[in-house]
Amino acid sequence: MLFTVLSLMAIAATSCVNEDPYQDPLWGSWILVDDGYGWIDPNYAEIFYFGSNGYGSLDWYDEWGYNYIDDFSWSANGSRLDIFYYDGSYGGYDFRFRNGNLQLYDGYSWRIYQRYY
Repeated sequence: MLFTVLSLMAIAATSCVNEDPYQDPLWGSWILVDDGYGWIDPNYAEIFYFGSNGYGSLDWYDEWGYNYIDDFSWSANGSRLDIFYYDGSYGGYDFRFRNGNLQLYDGYSWRIYQRYY
């Protein structure tokens, strides 16, 4: 009898776990590996972070090697990604996934990003 009660309690406890059945594939960090003109040195590559809450950041380097981090809010609809930076600027991209990589089209070239852990 005790075993039955414990089994039922275990089943009830596991059935109450509320898991999100949908996880957006954009969520997480992505490092730029190819900007459409060639491969990027990973020591100076920009890194996008897309949070599950609609906020994120872009970690990047300028031409003199100075590092910056820009925070933003983001939304994706279909194959369109909109990024609204806190400084008031905007980034709009077409996006797709190929071979596990995120690809962003900025109107000039497809930029390829790999998962960054």
